[in-house]
Amino acid sequence: MGTICHLRRAAPDMFTWETKPDTVWFPAAHHEVGHADLTARAAQALEDLKLQQG
Repeated sequence: MGTICHLRRAAPDMFTWETKPDTVWFPAAHHEVGHADLTARAAQALEDLKLQQG
């Protein structure tokens, strides 16, 4: 078991799904919970998304 961390940049002024920013996700396995730095992984995933968008 684990989870999928699904992220997008904040866009409080965008109200429909079609106008919201793209998303990025990464898996987190159950055995990582006690020692994984999910904050760092989330930051890296958002940075990767930024690079993908050019």
